[in-house]
Amino acid sequence: KPKWKDIVSRVGKQSERASDRTGRIETAPDDALVEYEQTCRQDHELKLRRTNVTFERTQWVWMNGELLPWSKATTHVSSHALHYGTGVFEGIRCYETENGPALFRLEEHLERFFASAAIHGIEIPFSTDDLTEAMVNVIRENDFSACYVRPICYFGSGSLSLYPRNCAVEVVILAWTWADYLGAEGQ
Repeated sequence: KPKWKDIVSRVGKQSERASDRTGRIETAPDDALVEYEQTCRQDHELKLRRTNVTFERTQWVWMNGELLPWSKATTHVSSHALHYGTGVFEGIRCYETENGPALFRLEEHLERFFASAAIHGIEIPFSTDDLTEAMVNVIRENDFSACYVRPICYFGSGSLSLYPRNCAVEVVILAWTWADYLGAEGQ
């Protein structure tokens, strides 16, 4: 696999082709750069296969107090969070146990979720009990025995001024099946 620093020096080399009528000089992709890009793409595809991150089995999403079908859980393109990154999230593993699905360190995750939101000036309009119940419902309705749960909270649409005073706070809980984080070799 070529080293990135070896590629960078070659990227700007001029091609042997003449400049076009506008006087621009064309550059041709260097063989090493093409090889590097192909290797990176193959590595990325391999990582995606290893982690097995898909939403094929996810049918239900909890959004702002309602359990919605996957296709109905949408966010508007004018959401403040999309433009300014004003949102927070947590990642919680749910493991299959003899007693049914179990959320790993849920209390600690929710404590950090609320603390992160407070740092961003986001007041979550639901309690930890509300979010716990929502997560349980999402896992149950999707019929997951083990999954990854992603609570997110962000400023929605309403204003694109720097201070999101007029933006609604959106809270969503999404869950999906996810293979072991490090794959079989990580166990």
